[in-house]
Amino acid sequence: GLSFIPESENGATALSAWAGLCRMIPVPILDDILVRQARRKMVRNTLKARGISRPRTLVRNLAHWEKRSLFAMIGYVLRSLLLKPLKIVFRTIFFWLAIRDAGKTMVETWLLGVTLGGLDEYLLNYYPREVGQSFGVAVRSVDQHITDHLARKVWRKVRRKPDSSIPGDRIEVDPNLVRDVIEREDAGFLAKFDARFRQELSLRVPSGN
Repeated sequence: GLSFIPESENGATALSAWAGLCRMIPVPILDDILVRQARRKMVRNTLKARGISRPRTLVRNLAHWEKRSLFAMIGYVLRSLLLKPLKIVFRTIFFWLAIRDAGKTMVETWLLGVTLGGLDEYLLNYYPREVGQSFGVAVRSVDQHITDHLARKVWRKVRRKPDSSIPGDRIEVDPNLVRDVIEREDAGFLAKFDARFRQELSLRVPSGN
């Protein structure tokens, strides 16, 4: 099932919040880079807590389930540049949309942490690409209502540490915040997400593994 490794739960939740906050940066590509850095760090920390070796390819396959092609990236940058003047005019509307995106990023990153925390070590070592692909499909089924509600809660409860210069260690957040909000909004969500993920994984990994 889905579970954090106790030693990494606090940091994983904080890194999820940090990844969400990075989505608020109004600079094309930079937000993606920082989100990926936060996710890679969370993957490394989770694997370390489980005593699993962490080669770069393993971390990359597990942390980067969202992969844009070159053309998709160019389109993303152009859309961002074209929308910038509109964002200035409709600052309030776009700010709320940015918060929604931040909440979505935080939930997805947190789910990555709990997925890796409870997954069989054999699958992580020998089928990291399939794990990442299966997670990508499952995470797209997340209800936007949950992420909207989480976004409202998070920005009121996250605390920034002024004396820290390490990304992901700059904020304080209740390690149970994401889980509490998800379970309050949809008590069966985590079980359904786990079932969806494992269904997708079974389509990519030979039976018996």
